[in-house]
Amino acid sequence: MPNATSVARILERAEERFAAGGFGGASLSSIAKAAGLGNPGLLHHFPSKAALYRAVLEGVGEDMDRRMDEATAGLVGVDERLRALLGVLVTLGRERPTALRLVMHEFLDDTGRIEKATVLPLAGAVRRAVEVIEEGQSAGDVVDGDPLAIVSRLHGTLFYGLLGTTVLGRIDAEPEEGWADRLVDAALEGLLRSPTTPSDSGSAP
Repeated sequence: MPNATSVARILERAEERFAAGGFGGASLSSIAKAAGLGNPGLLHHFPSKAALYRAVLEGVGEDMDRRMDEATAGLVGVDERLRALLGVLVTLGRERPTALRLVMHEFLDDTGRIEKATVLPLAGAVRRAVEVIEEGQSAGDVVDGDPLAIVSRLHGTLFYGLLGTTVLGRIDAEPEEGWADRLVDAALEGLLRSPTTPSDSGSAP
């Protein structure tokens, strides 16, 4: 088996295991077995679980950055750019669900590990959303508030909705067509200012 193929297979199986249990819930031995290798074979390519996890996250981060570049190309308005960025998460959940679960784990899991990290592969996606929020606030198109807190709210709504559809469907009913679009609408509700709000108008009725 070619070396590049071995690495790709390890990364694919590692993404599945890390997505299922987070960094702490996946063992090198289980990943090696899933990839058809022994521990020495896996360690030949990745010297530690942390190195393997970082490689998986970097792959996901690069994929998200590419998707966001493509989704926002040529867009100007804050509303359409925010919808495009959220749409990337929706598409990721549909086309690469393990990656979306991995992103969720990275946001919610061991903060001590993240605080010690020297590289944050998902930083680009977060910074891009923060920049759009800040730009919208400067233009008066987005409500006031901590931009990072607003981004956290957006991500939280999307993660909960996209990853909770199985449970929600069993409790009530399977989401109907257009569910993802309505989820994005719910995430953005109250965030964007109306272009004709009373505070923007100096004229009396």
